[in-house]
Amino acid sequence: MRYPREVRDSLDDLRRLPVVTERGAQIVLSDVADMRIVDGPPMLKSENARLSGWVYVDVRGRALRSAVLDMQTRGRIAGSSARRLFDLVSGQFRVPRAGDARLKIAVPFTLL
Repeated sequence: MRYPREVRDSLDDLRRLPVVTERGAQIVLSDVADMRIVDGPPMLKSENARLSGWVYVDVRGRALRSAVLDMQTRGRIAGSSARRLFDLVSGQFRVPRAGDARLKIAVPFTLL
């Protein structure tokens, strides 16, 4: 539900928003919710209906493939206890890998 900006900009106005219960009684939102302002991400991102966080890495002085494989290995070790987390490598690393996979099929086929 999205309220007008005048209401969203004031925590006190949000606390006083009316809520209708199952039985038709009208109460205020602060009766059923604890509202406070806390620091957090400036925006929530989702991909494939899953919340996602992006980490941008600039690898200098090292081969891209070895850096990505090292990050994936360390991530699996660090995240082994965290369920429902996954990583996806994209960008410059992913494009050559897709090309390599196609070449593994195309080259033998061509030689035949």
